[in-house]
Amino acid sequence: MLWTLVSWKWIGRELFSPYGLFVIAVFVFNAGQSSLEILGLNHGGLLEGQFPERRIAETLLFVLYGLSLVHLGALVAGTQGAQRQRAASLQPKSVTLRRVAAAFFLVALIPSIMMWQRALALVSQGGYMAIYQADLATGFGAAPTVLSGFLVPSGFLLLAGSGRRRWLRLAACAIVGSYVLAHLLVGSRGYGIAVLAAFVWLWHRIVRRIPLVPVMAIGASIAVFILPVIGVTRMNSRQQMTLSQLAESWAGIDGPAVYTLHEMGSSMITSAYTIQMVPARHEYELGGSYAYALFSLVPNLFWSVHPAAEHSPSKWLVNNAEPERARVSGGLGYSVIAEAYLNFGWWGAGVPLALIGWAVGRLSMWADLSQATSGLCLAAILLSSLLIYARAETGEVIRGFAWYAAIPYLIVTYWPSADYRRRPEPDRASATISKGAAPA
Repeated sequence: MLWTLVSWKWIGRELFSPYGLFVIAVFVFNAGQSSLEILGLNHGGLLEGQFPERRIAETLLFVLYGLSLVHLGALVAGTQGAQRQRAASLQPKSVTLRRVAAAFFLVALIPSIMMWQRALALVSQGGYMAIYQADLATGFGAAPTVLSGFLVPSGFLLLAGSGRRRWLRLAACAIVGSYVLAHLLVGSRGYGIAVLAAFVWLWHRIVRRIPLVPVMAIGASIAVFILPVIGVTRMNSRQQMTLSQLAESWAGIDGPAVYTLHEMGSSMITSAYTIQMVPARHEYELGGSYAYALFSLVPNLFWSVHPAAEHSPSKWLVNNAEPERARVSGGLGYSVIAEAYLNFGWWGAGVPLALIGWAVGRLSMWADLSQATSGLCLAAILLSSLLIYARAETGEVIRGFAWYAAIPYLIVTYWPSADYRRRPEPDRASATISKGAAPA
């Protein structure tokens, strides 16, 4: 991981960037426990000793191979187009961004209140697992869930269009903060922290650049104080949760930072199970899971269960690897690396992983060089889904890419009354420009 970050910086790219955050998330979720093992802090062994050492070694080798291919793709993207001159960019006026943000806020407000009231009621009565054990709405009944997701782009666009108005920045913080807090209260740490990280990066690019040390301090504080407490208490009833009990839960954790890294690193189990069962008990998908992920863009209007959900790799994994957990609506999650192996095996997995690395690296370089706030909003919303992708399958994030990133970007770009002004992007240091340029 250190070599990955150093080499990314070496070619002139920023560490606090979409690719930098993405690759750290992929490392932590897929190989985090190996760091603890080296330091003698991984109590119980890698993956709690559920697999023989030979399987663990094979899994670690494949994970590192996959991570290397991801980074190779990113390095290729980060060094492409060295001679390209940066063109002027179309910059939407702030009023356009604010109008689109207000429209999305009005669309998402009522569905969000409905969703969070229901989620908090379920958690307070039956604990965190009650959310997963509840019947999932389909068809038009799922509309509140879909519409509530537009709360994130509304907050991001409002920040981008705030200009020098401090009260608009505070309003954007309130919108995104309420979304993050609601997710944390119901135990959904991943989505909440991913949106928070993307919003901080957008603030860093649009409002004021944040030094790397404070960013690292914020991340460390979340890992030490917030994530361990939620991890310990989220299975309990929220009715009796008080601040004193939260403090007591945190005090009872033996090494909060180690606990967090150990728990996050347990996602490597998805790769271990996949390697164990494919192709011995399940044939290679040969791109099938990616195709079904694209098909998930079609709304579920006709099926009791959407075909993409029926063919979900995470659902297949938990049903076959840990059926007892599946019977109580539990899950193991999945990962971008395990899905590549599920589709193409050991050597073929390098192709989709390298393409993913190239795409994220290209997005990161484009965001690094771009000055258009609409483009930066697009990159930030994509980043919130990419951080989830580190420990999820493609089908879980593809709707976030299309609905909550692409749709807002296209609306801002083609807003009927939008008055664009052409603004040339200021040149960076020639040494930086010579090592990479934004894509067309």
